[in-house]
Amino acid sequence: MKILFHTPDHFTNSTNKLFEKQDDSIDNEILAPYRLLASLAQDKGVEIASFSKIHKEKADAFVFSDIPQRNDEIFHYATLHNVKRYLLAMESPLVNKESFLSRYHAYFEKVFTWSDDLVAANPQKYIKLNYCSGVNYSLREGYRSKSCVVIAGNKQSSAKNELYSERLKCIRWFNRCAPLDLDVYGFQWDLFLINSQSVVARVFNKLNRKYKVWPAHFKGYQGMIKKKEEVLSLYNFNLCLENGYGYNGYITEKIL
Repeated sequence: MKILFHTPDHFTNSTNKLFEKQDDSIDNEILAPYRLLASLAQDKGVEIASFSKIHKEKADAFVFSDIPQRNDEIFHYATLHNVKRYLLAMESPLVNKESFLSRYHAYFEKVFTWSDDLVAANPQKYIKLNYCSGVNYSLREGYRSKSCVVIAGNKQSSAKNELYSERLKCIRWFNRCAPLDLDVYGFQWDLFLINSQSVVARVFNKLNRKYKVWPAHFKGYQGMIKKKEEVLSLYNFNLCLENGYGYNGYITEKIL
């Protein structure tokens, strides 16, 4: 039996990253559940991989990580040929709202999700799946020479329960009141981006990400990182707001 896993990211699919890469900068063990799943499946004679290893015509079932785009070739093929389809709805609605709209769930046999509300409403259709994260950090105890750190991307959302803007408020407070006490790592903090989903804001942000014509000047911005553990070990406090609040059952790797 062959099960094809498919994500919205072409690079992940084309390199079989989920099942072959050892770690990721966001979390040393964030990909470990996928590797473990593939290993356990192999013991039972089941092959799990992306389309880089399994041709869609050979797949006995498809697992989609979040709702795919309507023009997605793999999803179109699986639907057209009525091959069994399953959904991993693991992102928050802030990132992928469609993954939590019930009308899209009719395309799938089962939906694996963190959402306690969906599971309670229909436990036959929805299966509780917690966000997995390894807790194997070997961080030394005691006082460290650096004070506070933020490791996150510069993101925006217009949702009423988003926390991206609160993170930005924290960074700006440090910039005004304690500029030497906070270092920031992550993508696009060197760019000025508008926290809005209006057409003008989306166009401006897209152009600025591409051409980088309007920089931001956050004090303490240190650029990108390779491994979170190495950076965290230098600081006394890690400022790690969740992406959003008010979603029953939602928690990511941040607090862990």
